[in-house]
Amino acid sequence: SSGINITRLGPSRSILLRIEEGTRLVALEDLADAVSFPTDYRTGEVEFSLPSGLETGRRYTMTLEASDNRDRRAGASLEFVLAGGAGDRLRIDRVYNVPNPIDGDTTFLIEMSQPAEVRIRIYTLGGKLIREIRPGGFLSPGEASSTGVYWDGHDEDGDRLANGVYFYRLDLRGEAGQSTHRIERLAVIR
Repeated sequence: SSGINITRLGPSRSILLRIEEGTRLVALEDLADAVSFPTDYRTGEVEFSLPSGLETGRRYTMTLEASDNRDRRAGASLEFVLAGGAGDRLRIDRVYNVPNPIDGDTTFLIEMSQPAEVRIRIYTLGGKLIREIRPGGFLSPGEASSTGVYWDGHDEDGDRLANGVYFYRLDLRGEAGQSTHRIERLAVIR
């Protein structure tokens, strides 16, 4: 009811756009000059373009903060993944297994840029391969991040793993033959 403050007399008296990737600040922009008041001083609109340099397929959090003329600050946040064209390279944005640590089975969830064949190999700390998982066929990014790849927690001989830390290597092979990989770790605690 007191109006939107765009005087720019300090950080609390402006409209700030902040974009983060995880905990890393990617962009911080003062949008006071981009505000228009189409109906009255209590309702404003902001029109802006995303900053250049954001990578497609990455998950970002965008926060818009503003103050009213009584110096009360409010904000709203939105998570988004920047979409790109079909020519994007194959990328692993994030991979993790749930639960971790495990006491039995687990599911690997993969955030990737395009459909791919998936192979996960589990290794001891000494580098010995103890299990290879191939779900077969191409997984879509949606399937890989929501359903994931299930593993029963057993080695190639059908034995349960001993307590400890293990490494896993995720390999992706795209439809056009491109490939990428990521190495992560998991723990077994019973």
